[in-house]
Amino acid sequence: MTELPPGVRVTGGRGGTVAVLADLDRLGARLRVVADQLDDGRRAAARLTAVLDATWRDSPPSAGVADGALLRYRGPGLAAAADSAAALSADVRAARQGYESAELGVQQVLRRTGVMGGQVIGEGGPVVWAGAAALALAGTVAGLQGLVLARAVRSSPTPLGLAARSLARPRGRPGWLGGLGAAMSGPGPLPAWHPHAHALEAALPGVAAFARGALPGRALPLPDPVPAAASTFAQVDEGISLLLRTPSALVVSRVPGTVVGPPPRTVAEVLEVVDEQYPAAGGAPGSVAVQELVHADGSRSWVVAVPGTQEVVPGGSNPTDMRTNFRLVADQPDEMSRVVVQAMRAAGIRPDEPVLLAGHSQGGIVAARVAADPFVQGSYDVRAVVTAGSPIGGIDLPTGVQVLSLEHSQDAVPALDGRPNPDTPDRTTVERDLSVSADRRDRAAATGFGAHPLDVYERTARAIEGSDDPSIHGFDVTVAGVLGGAVSARTTIVQGVRVQR
Repeated sequence: MTELPPGVRVTGGRGGTVAVLADLDRLGARLRVVADQLDDGRRAAARLTAVLDATWRDSPPSAGVADGALLRYRGPGLAAAADSAAALSADVRAARQGYESAELGVQQVLRRTGVMGGQVIGEGGPVVWAGAAALALAGTVAGLQGLVLARAVRSSPTPLGLAARSLARPRGRPGWLGGLGAAMSGPGPLPAWHPHAHALEAALPGVAAFARGALPGRALPLPDPVPAAASTFAQVDEGISLLLRTPSALVVSRVPGTVVGPPPRTVAEVLEVVDEQYPAAGGAPGSVAVQELVHADGSRSWVVAVPGTQEVVPGGSNPTDMRTNFRLVADQPDEMSRVVVQAMRAAGIRPDEPVLLAGHSQGGIVAARVAADPFVQGSYDVRAVVTAGSPIGGIDLPTGVQVLSLEHSQDAVPALDGRPNPDTPDRTTVERDLSVSADRRDRAAATGFGAHPLDVYERTARAIEGSDDPSIHGFDVTVAGVLGGAVSARTTIVQGVRVQR
């Protein structure tokens, strides 16, 4: 077991907040049971004392022995213990509710404020847009001026300088405190800026609400406008496709040949299988890999590897394009999910054979969507999903499917659904700040574009292997149920191609 490398933050999973809150619920319930049992014991001791008092004259020796045995249960001690257990149970329950309310309440208020503000500005028209842009620019300039001033007085031996230096202490912590600490750290009048995906994640719902409000007509406010905005883009793409007569029918076929080789042993090696499906690595455009893992006892398990976006312009023959991205974020049927399901069916996966779905970028969204598909849930035993740089916060995955999401703080793609990944016992998110990595390749990749490639995520997967973090360890145990004990792997490739009707 190893410690996590610098810059890695783990949320969700067996060690996540929701899991801890569930433990507090169980602890509070058990303390309540203990309090009730202690109170029952106190009442039983009082009843026995009354019986002894009534029968003392009939048998003084027996009554004396019984009275000595009851001595420890009389008096205020038992009642005080019962009251203490009841009070502790109430305190635990109150702490649990207070923590959840504080944690979720602030997030919900900020999100709703951003959505409503974006909607109002969008519906206000060009004059309001210009005014809002001017205010945002003025606020940004004022904020930069304040930051430069605060950083300038850090070295002064004054109370103001001491206060400015103390603002750098939360650096590395999650949330806005960590961002403030990073802004006040380092030399020079301005900090070394690194893009942070959480900023986009927080702003995107407001931007989507603005876009919907700016469209002609009236749009009803939505708590989550991002899927609706993506649906609008999907409709525009569909209209353009009809006008240009672009390929629209999907043909799914198996690529000839089967590759036999060693099975993957770790999450990093599974991601290498995903990487091999990209055309730059020799893979067929729009293809997915299905690996049959054969174990020493003759049993089988499966790995399905799904690559990410390969074409920026939508509507071509390769379905791993922006059209699929729009539909995935809009929660609409998409072609790459069809490719994966048909590949699983063609491979002959039996309902009792464990399956691991893995994907990068768009492929991670596809993997999560397939795992959430009711047909797949009823037909296959999907044990785990691995995503690398994928926005899957809004996908409602079934209980019991363990999910590991790898994200880089500088990678904007995982934030494109405008939602953080849920903190549940089944979903573990590993976020890594590449700018503080000991590997110079990672530090060089700490940019908006450099943080997204799959080879960078493969290094992150290797960096957390064997971690003693309870959430990562719990996921590793699940993955071992799919990969562990395999002696060989047979890989087949299934390709999806759009053709003209």
